[in-house]
Amino acid sequence: MYRTTSDYINNHSEIITLSCVNKQWFQCIRSYLILIFNFKNYKLLKTLIKDHPFSLIKPENVPIRKYKSLREYKMTSSSKDHYTKILVHVYEDETEELLFNSNDTFPNNIKFNLELSMDVSQIQTIKENKLNEINKRIRIKKLLLYGNCGKDLTGKILEKVLLLNPGQIVYQPFDNEHISIDISSFFESPTLRLIEFDVVDPYAIAKINNNSTSLKSLLVSINLNDYVRIFNGRAPINTVNILNSVEQDWSSMVQTLSNNKTIRRLSLFPNNLQGNDIDFTSDEKNGEHALNLSYVTSGIKTILTSTSLAIETLEISYFDGYIQNNIFLEGLIRNKTIKVLSLFSTSISPIISEVLPHNKTIKNITFRCDNNAYGTILETLELLNSNSNVDLFSLTFYITRQKVGFNAIYDYLSNKFLHHSIKEFNFYLTRKIIIDKDISNVFLINNSETIVNLFKEDNIF
Repeated sequence: MYRTTSDYINNHSEIITLSCVNKQWFQCIRSYLILIFNFKNYKLLKTLIKDHPFSLIKPENVPIRKYKSLREYKMTSSSKDHYTKILVHVYEDETEELLFNSNDTFPNNIKFNLELSMDVSQIQTIKENKLNEINKRIRIKKLLLYGNCGKDLTGKILEKVLLLNPGQIVYQPFDNEHISIDISSFFESPTLRLIEFDVVDPYAIAKINNNSTSLKSLLVSINLNDYVRIFNGRAPINTVNILNSVEQDWSSMVQTLSNNKTIRRLSLFPNNLQGNDIDFTSDEKNGEHALNLSYVTSGIKTILTSTSLAIETLEISYFDGYIQNNIFLEGLIRNKTIKVLSLFSTSISPIISEVLPHNKTIKNITFRCDNNAYGTILETLELLNSNSNVDLFSLTFYITRQKVGFNAIYDYLSNKFLHHSIKEFNFYLTRKIIIDKDISNVFLINNSETIVNLFKEDNIF
């Protein structure tokens, strides 16, 4: 186990154990870590970087480099040639200068994450030849596009940014209108590796060409609740015009995602076309007028149980309307690919009691707690204590609202928690949260190998 400079610990016990077998194993582990070192695992593996003869990763052998800003990149005088990949984050104030007011060129091993705030009129004024020129001199890994685009934004307008050939595109509107935009061309792109969009209709997702796509991450909100209403004959008034095609659109999307072999990360967020409360009403949940969720949950189950599926990370938000549905839970139980499950404002209890005793592939769970966070966490720990056949590696909690109550969590972990198969607990707390006791940023549970990390940050999200 290695301590980081921030006084937090990552559990590298398996790596350490393997590297201590003998000299040959040590060299193999050292070579393998350099081989797999990339931007995704950078945060985890950087704790193994030490300037020491017996360190697993020496600083001079690190193959990649991150720069926090374009200014930092330009001010660094050391040679950058020995890095196989360099990633530069460019903030909004630097992006326009880099794209539109500069002729700077960069080596092929450098990619940029760009923040660009533009409205519809600005996007429309950019000439295609200018976008092609930018594409020739700058390699864009990720483009974060946001602004007050509203109802004037169309898929055709957004298609222009595809000329920049970004590997990843994220669109975040400033408004809360949750407008569905036809971005079919994005899903037809053979080069995009990540798509994150506010509201996407199933027919657009169905446009993914599984024979040519490079898509690795799909993070979208879908109007799932409205689709449930449509399938139950209770469509919102502004979706009546798509009643005839919505069932075919849904089926096509399910078939496309079930046959996809490239997507590793899927994030689902149920949204409403009307912008109402994201949950179902009490009448829609209970009684004789309760909605039948089976058409939607059966589709999700079909995706999760597909033999072609490659998804390793599943993120679900505001999913309480679905998480307790037997069909959806059966899909998770039978899934063989998901290693990381992230729950945002979604009950964790059904996962622990119904899914994890049967599914041994899920190893890491992330859970964001909103209301009654500490009560929910205590219930979760008690559930884990009573389910000894749950086999998790890590459990991460994000606590953003409640200021007091963490002491009870600490006392339970220190005195009552017995489920030592879990190797890491991570608690992300806002700095406003009050901890009365003198609790270390990191501690071990009852002399076990289970690590507890406390991360206190100004902004968790």
